[in-house]
This record gives sequence, structure tokens and C-alpha cells, in this order.
Amino acid sequence: MILPDKGVGYNNRKQPNSVEYLTLHRDLSDYRYGTIGRLMHNSKVLCLTLENPDRKLNDNMSIDQIMAVKGDKGSHYKDTAIQTGTFEVRMSRSGKFSGEEGCCNSQRTKVKGTKDQYVYKCKDCVPYKCGNCQKYFDFYNKNFKGMLPEVMIKGWEGVRMHWGESKGWTEGCILLGSHQFNKPNGDFSFSEAQSKAACFTVYKYIGNLCVFSTVLLKVLPPTKRIDK
Repeated sequence: MILPDKGVGYNNRKQPNSVEYLTLHRDLSDYRYGTIGRLMHNSKVLCLTLENPDRKLNDNMSIDQIMAVKGDKGSHYKDTAIQTGTFEVRMSRSGKFSGEEGCCNSQRTKVKGTKDQYVYKCKDCVPYKCGNCQKYFDFYNKNFKGMLPEVMIKGWEGVRMHWGESKGWTEGCILLGSHQFNKPNGDFSFSEAQSKAACFTVYKYIGNLCVFSTVLLKVLPPTKRIDK
């Protein structure tokens, strides 16, 4: 995870004079298809959300208890939503989503004849199944300068709000969208266009809040859940 340099980003404010609360209302968690919900500020719905299944984690648990579920030796590695609780949200530069850290275990190859341009190639990682991640990185760099909302959570690192089409696109991050539909296999999903549009709306909204306020996210337990 790469944080912005000094003087870069919304969170280098001098005197925040208020606290603004966002709320993540989880409407349904299905152990097979993920968790759908709404991101809200006061009574305003900013967008719809899609996450991994809720595993009944809460912020009163110890890190060891959380890692026993979501850690690399946990029972639900890479398929667990963040715990319920209240967490700070910051706008910061992401090395992963800007492409500075490459993509998973991908090889980074410099393009011949260019100064600082790279082509990112990956083999089997999700969601970069096309074999070239550059289009994905360009979306965040050209539109947001690599700056994404980051949720600061105990036991997690690099939790972002970002574009994604199904729970296979996230390992704990919050996917944003403006419309949900079911694929033939039952997965909850967003279209690419709808998810990108939600990113524009939410990033601008949170960025404006962060200028003069500390922004906190309240993550609520799902209203309904389908467990095994």
C-alpha cells in the first residue's frame, strides 16, 4: 500500500472542523454470491455496494479472531467482507490500482521507445483475465490520479472502494455500482459502465467531505443473511 506524498491528497487538511458519517447498510449477505447493500450519507443514497459474504466479524474481535476467518490460513481466505464497526475513510493514492505495484504476481515490461510507460501483463489473476491490466490502471490514473477512498480497518490493509463487477473482483474491498442484476449462475453483479459511473459520483462526494471533515464509515450487519 502506497500512501500519498506530503502535500498530496484530500486528507492533508490542517483543521478539520467536523465529523461526517457515511453508512454502509448491508441488505443481504449470501454465502454463495456475496453481500449487497447501500452506501449512504445521512438519508442520501450515494450508490449500491457489493462485497464478499459477511462472516459475522465485528470490530470488538481481536486481530487473531479476525485473521482466523479472513487470513491466509483462515477458513474464508480472500472471500470475507470487512467487519462491522466504525472506521475512518481517507482519500489516498493506491500503488495497486495506479499500477505502481504491478498486478498480483505479474511481470512488468517496459514499452520500447517510451520513457516512463509500462505494459502490465498477468496470467491467471482476477479480474485481469484479458492479460493486460493497463486499461484498468488507466481508469484510476487518468480520472482520479490514482486516488481512491481507503477504509482504515483493524486487521486489514489497503481496503478500498472501487470498480468491480462481482465478488470475484474483491478480497474485502467495497465495490460500487448504480444497478444490480443476477447472472445466470445467481451471482450479484454490476455492469462495468454502472460501476465506473458510481466511482465518479462517490469519489467526488467523499473527496469534498474530506477537505474540511473527518469522514467515518459505519458498517452495519446485514438485515438478511443466507448461510449454509
